[in-house]
Amino acid sequence: MTTMVDGSTLSLPRPIPAEPPAAPKAQTLVANPRQSVAPPAKTQAVHLSRAQILHATAICLAECGYDGTTIRRIAKQLGCAVGSIYRYFKDKRTLLDAVTQARFEPVAQVAEVSAERSASLYAHAAADEPQQYRLMFWLASVGDHHEAPGVPEVIQRIIEAWARQMGDRRKAERFWSQLHGRIMLGEVGPNATQPG
Repeated sequence: MTTMVDGSTLSLPRPIPAEPPAAPKAQTLVANPRQSVAPPAKTQAVHLSRAQILHATAICLAECGYDGTTIRRIAKQLGCAVGSIYRYFKDKRTLLDAVTQARFEPVAQVAEVSAERSASLYAHAAADEPQQYRLMFWLASVGDHHEAPGVPEVIQRIIEAWARQMGDRRKAERFWSQLHGRIMLGEVGPNATQPG
């Protein structure tokens, strides 16, 4: 599907079929949230990495949703004390913000090279976890943001990379807003209606 932005034609990703062919997924900082994490045997001297905490949080989000994801539940899944998580994240909000934005880090990297390829990756990342996608924007809208409230930092970086690729910031912003709108309306994703 193509769209006109300031007289230029850009390709937006096509709707994702209900059963897309198997394709390699981009590497993210957070592993597949549907895979369980075996907690360590002891809950005392556990040395966790930031990536382990993000992975466990992604699992909790997928299984329990926003309200059910608590620091205590994440700590229980990891087999650690609650304080171990607070060494890396000051509260639940910053932890969830890190998890939701980590999904789009590979998109930001590809955006430096190709706006169209990264737009396709963006659509797939959003469609894979639609609740996390919406949560990312909600978290950004309730925080203390000085530049662009409501737009997560990783999304700002993607738009900036697109602006460099296109040579026009406004064109990149319109391209993103059209893609974002289609995702939010369900036109891109596993349940998207296919063109006749």
